[in-house]
Amino acid sequence: MLPSISFSAFNSTTSSPDNKLQDMQNALSRLDSVASDAARSRKKMAADRLEALKSRLQMLRMFPPTNSKSLAQEIARIAKEIASAVHDYADAGKDLLSSSTESAASAMSAMGDEDSKFLSLAKQLAAQAKALLDAVSKKDDRHKDAINEMDNAIRDAERTLGVQASNATFTPLNSTFSVHA
Repeated sequence: MLPSISFSAFNSTTSSPDNKLQDMQNALSRLDSVASDAARSRKKMAADRLEALKSRLQMLRMFPPTNSKSLAQEIARIAKEIASAVHDYADAGKDLLSSSTESAASAMSAMGDEDSKFLSLAKQLAAQAKALLDAVSKKDDRHKDAINEMDNAIRDAERTLGVQASNATFTPLNSTFSVHA
Protein backbone atom coordinates (compact mmCIF):
# COMPACT_ATOMS: atom_id res chain seq x y z
CA MET A 1 0.00 0.00 0.00
CA LEU A 2 1.46 3.34 -1.01
CA PRO A 3 1.49 6.20 1.48
CA SER A 4 -0.76 9.10 0.68
CA ILE A 5 1.04 12.16 -0.56
CA SER A 6 -0.47 15.57 -0.11
CA PHE A 7 0.06 18.20 -2.74
CA SER A 8 -1.62 20.92 -0.72
CA ALA A 9 1.20 23.32 -1.57
CA PHE A 10 -0.14 23.48 -5.10
CA ASN A 11 -3.74 24.13 -4.06
CA SER A 12 -3.34 26.50 -1.16
CA THR A 13 -3.93 30.19 -1.77
CA THR A 14 -3.49 31.39 1.81
CA SER A 15 -0.11 29.84 2.63
CA SER A 16 2.98 31.96 2.63
CA PRO A 17 5.64 31.29 0.00
CA ASP A 18 7.86 29.75 2.70
CA ASN A 19 5.07 27.35 3.71
CA LYS A 20 4.44 26.43 0.09
CA LEU A 21 8.12 25.75 -0.45
CA GLN A 22 8.24 23.61 2.69
CA ASP A 23 5.12 21.71 1.62
CA MET A 24 6.65 21.06 -1.81
CA GLN A 25 9.92 19.88 -0.24
CA ASN A 26 8.00 17.55 2.07
CA ALA A 27 6.02 16.13 -0.86
CA LEU A 28 9.23 15.58 -2.82
CA SER A 29 10.81 13.89 0.18
CA ARG A 30 7.83 11.53 0.49
CA LEU A 31 8.02 10.73 -3.24
CA ASP A 32 11.72 9.93 -2.87
CA SER A 33 10.89 7.73 0.10
CA VAL A 34 8.29 5.81 -1.92
CA ALA A 35 10.81 5.34 -4.75
CA SER A 36 13.46 4.10 -2.28
CA ASP A 37 11.02 1.66 -0.70
CA ALA A 38 10.08 0.31 -4.14
CA ALA A 39 13.74 -0.14 -5.09
CA ARG A 40 14.46 -1.97 -1.81
CA SER A 41 11.47 -4.20 -2.45
CA ARG A 42 12.71 -5.03 -5.96
CA LYS A 43 16.15 -5.86 -4.58
CA LYS A 44 14.57 -8.16 -1.99
CA MET A 45 12.48 -9.90 -4.64
CA ALA A 46 15.59 -10.48 -6.78
CA ALA A 47 17.47 -11.86 -3.76
CA ASP A 48 14.54 -14.18 -3.00
CA ARG A 49 14.55 -15.39 -6.62
CA LEU A 50 18.26 -16.14 -6.34
CA GLU A 51 17.64 -18.20 -3.19
CA ALA A 52 14.93 -20.16 -5.00
CA LEU A 53 17.34 -20.82 -7.90
CA LYS A 54 19.92 -22.02 -5.40
CA SER A 55 17.42 -24.60 -4.17
CA ARG A 56 16.64 -25.70 -7.73
CA LEU A 57 20.33 -26.21 -8.49
CA GLN A 58 20.79 -28.16 -5.26
CA MET A 59 17.90 -30.44 -6.23
CA LEU A 60 19.44 -31.05 -9.65
CA ARG A 61 22.72 -32.07 -7.99
CA MET A 62 20.95 -34.65 -5.82
CA PHE A 63 19.52 -36.72 -8.65
CA PRO A 64 21.51 -38.68 -11.19
CA PRO A 65 20.92 -37.39 -14.72
CA THR A 66 18.56 -39.66 -16.60
CA ASN A 67 18.19 -37.40 -19.59
CA SER A 68 21.28 -35.25 -20.00
CA LYS A 69 19.71 -33.16 -22.77
CA SER A 70 16.73 -32.08 -20.69
CA LEU A 71 18.98 -31.57 -17.64
CA ALA A 72 21.27 -29.32 -19.69
CA GLN A 73 18.23 -27.34 -20.87
CA GLU A 74 17.04 -26.91 -17.28
CA ILE A 75 20.47 -25.73 -16.16
CA ALA A 76 20.53 -23.25 -19.06
CA ARG A 77 17.08 -21.97 -18.01
CA ILE A 78 18.33 -21.53 -14.45
CA ALA A 79 21.40 -19.68 -15.75
CA LYS A 80 19.13 -17.28 -17.66
CA GLU A 81 17.00 -16.77 -14.55
CA ILE A 82 20.12 -16.03 -12.51
CA ALA A 83 21.07 -13.43 -15.12
CA SER A 84 17.57 -11.93 -14.94
CA ALA A 85 17.64 -11.76 -11.12
CA VAL A 86 21.07 -10.10 -11.20
CA HIS A 87 19.88 -7.54 -13.79
CA ASP A 88 16.78 -6.75 -11.72
CA TYR A 89 18.84 -6.41 -8.54
CA ALA A 90 21.38 -4.10 -10.21
CA ASP A 91 18.63 -1.93 -11.73
CA ALA A 92 16.97 -1.56 -8.33
CA GLY A 93 20.34 -0.81 -6.74
CA LYS A 94 20.99 1.91 -9.30
CA ASP A 95 17.59 3.42 -8.54
CA LEU A 96 18.32 3.29 -4.83
CA LEU A 97 21.70 4.95 -5.29
CA SER A 98 20.07 7.82 -7.15
CA SER A 99 17.54 8.42 -4.38
CA SER A 100 18.21 11.62 -2.47
CA THR A 101 16.51 10.63 0.79
CA GLU A 102 19.21 8.35 2.13
CA SER A 103 22.30 9.49 3.97
CA ALA A 104 24.99 8.83 1.37
CA ALA A 105 27.67 7.38 3.65
CA SER A 106 25.46 5.04 5.67
CA ALA A 107 23.43 3.93 2.66
CA MET A 108 26.53 3.17 0.59
CA SER A 109 28.10 1.15 3.42
CA ALA A 110 24.96 -0.90 4.13
CA MET A 111 24.18 -1.43 0.46
CA GLY A 112 27.79 -2.36 -0.28
CA ASP A 113 27.69 -5.25 2.19
CA GLU A 114 24.26 -6.38 1.01
CA ASP A 115 25.23 -6.07 -2.65
CA SER A 116 28.48 -7.94 -2.10
CA LYS A 117 26.64 -10.84 -0.46
CA PHE A 118 24.09 -10.96 -3.26
CA LEU A 119 26.76 -10.93 -5.97
CA SER A 120 28.82 -13.54 -4.13
CA LEU A 121 25.80 -15.84 -4.07
CA ALA A 122 25.20 -15.14 -7.76
CA LYS A 123 28.82 -16.07 -8.53
CA GLN A 124 28.50 -19.25 -6.47
CA LEU A 125 25.39 -20.24 -8.38
CA ALA A 126 27.05 -19.35 -11.68
CA ALA A 127 30.01 -21.57 -10.85
CA GLN A 128 27.67 -24.38 -9.81
CA ALA A 129 25.58 -24.07 -12.99
CA LYS A 130 28.73 -24.12 -15.14
CA ALA A 131 30.08 -27.19 -13.37
CA LEU A 132 26.77 -29.04 -13.67
CA LEU A 133 26.43 -28.13 -17.33
CA ASP A 134 30.00 -29.26 -18.02
CA ALA A 135 29.33 -32.57 -16.25
CA VAL A 136 26.11 -33.16 -18.17
CA SER A 137 27.08 -32.03 -21.64
CA LYS A 138 30.84 -31.93 -22.04
CA LYS A 139 30.82 -31.65 -25.83
CA ASP A 140 27.61 -29.68 -26.24
CA ASP A 141 28.09 -25.92 -26.58
CA ARG A 142 24.44 -25.10 -27.32
CA HIS A 143 23.85 -23.73 -23.84
CA LYS A 144 26.99 -21.61 -23.73
CA ASP A 145 24.96 -18.45 -24.47
CA ALA A 146 23.01 -18.84 -21.23
CA ILE A 147 26.24 -19.20 -19.24
CA ASN A 148 27.77 -16.16 -20.98
CA GLU A 149 24.61 -14.13 -20.32
CA MET A 150 24.79 -15.05 -16.65
CA ASP A 151 28.49 -14.13 -16.40
CA ASN A 152 27.93 -10.82 -18.21
CA ALA A 153 25.01 -9.94 -15.92
CA ILE A 154 27.19 -10.47 -12.85
CA ARG A 155 30.04 -8.34 -14.26
CA ASP A 156 27.59 -5.59 -15.26
CA ALA A 157 26.01 -5.63 -11.79
CA GLU A 158 29.41 -5.32 -10.13
CA ARG A 159 30.15 -2.25 -12.25
CA THR A 160 26.69 -0.74 -11.74
CA LEU A 161 26.68 -1.21 -7.98
CA GLY A 162 30.37 -0.41 -7.54
CA VAL A 163 30.86 -3.62 -5.58
CA GLN A 164 33.22 -6.48 -6.24
CA ALA A 165 31.88 -9.88 -5.22
CA SER A 166 34.25 -12.54 -4.02
CA ASN A 167 35.25 -15.21 -6.51
CA ALA A 168 33.37 -18.44 -6.06
CA THR A 169 34.34 -21.81 -7.37
CA PHE A 170 32.35 -25.00 -7.38
CA THR A 171 34.03 -28.36 -7.02
CA PRO A 172 31.66 -30.99 -8.43
CA LEU A 173 33.50 -33.95 -6.86
CA ASN A 174 32.47 -33.19 -3.31
CA SER A 175 29.59 -30.82 -4.17
CA THR A 176 30.87 -27.96 -2.05
CA PHE A 177 31.56 -24.35 -2.71
CA SER A 178 34.74 -22.56 -1.83
CA VAL A 179 34.78 -18.80 -1.79
CA HIS A 180 38.01 -16.87 -2.23
CA ALA A 181 38.23 -13.17 -1.48
